[in-house]
Amino acid sequence: MTTTRDPAARSISTSRAQTGVAEDVLRRAVQGEAGTLPSPLAEAFRFGEAVAANDPEMHDLRERLEQALGKRAVIEMSLGIAFARFYPTVKRALGYAKSCAVLRFDFGESRHAAS
Repeated sequence: MTTTRDPAARSISTSRAQTGVAEDVLRRAVQGEAGTLPSPLAEAFRFGEAVAANDPEMHDLRERLEQALGKRAVIEMSLGIAFARFYPTVKRALGYAKSCAVLRFDFGESRHAAS
């Protein structure tokens, strides 16, 4: 993953490492391939997208996720979705967004490129 001075980017990188999220999972999500993840992860990602877009599919996804992972997991996902939008908004409103940058990830594609 690319190193950066951006505290938000460092936070994502640190969180991924601390929670044991595999780099492949993050890569697929960032590159728009979340649908290729195992069922609970793909549905959780789609749930976040559906909630953010106010897509009615969120209701069916929430029910499936609650059956598969439990109500507590859905509550945690819901808070994560809300704070993903809340924190950057507050940061911008308070004038602290000057250090934010577009996140760019290096997943080693250059290592796998044909010569």
